[in-house]
Amino acid sequence: MSYYLYRCRGWDLTSSLLAVAPAGLTPLTAIAVEMNADVSKVTIMQLVQVVLVVLLAPVQGILLLP
Repeated sequence: MSYYLYRCRGWDLTSSLLAVAPAGLTPLTAIAVEMNADVSKVTIMQLVQVVLVVLLAPVQGILLLP
């Protein structure tokens, strides 16, 4: 995903790597500020990841449990 954001969408390398990193929203936002990455892009992508996990985890539980 990071490669796609970097090559196809024209994001800078630091922002694309931080946007898809499996860490928390707050630490990655702080790291993005420290590394001069695009904070808004990193924050939005991390927020999308959190929302997807919250919405899809119950669905997976229902589908996987008999």
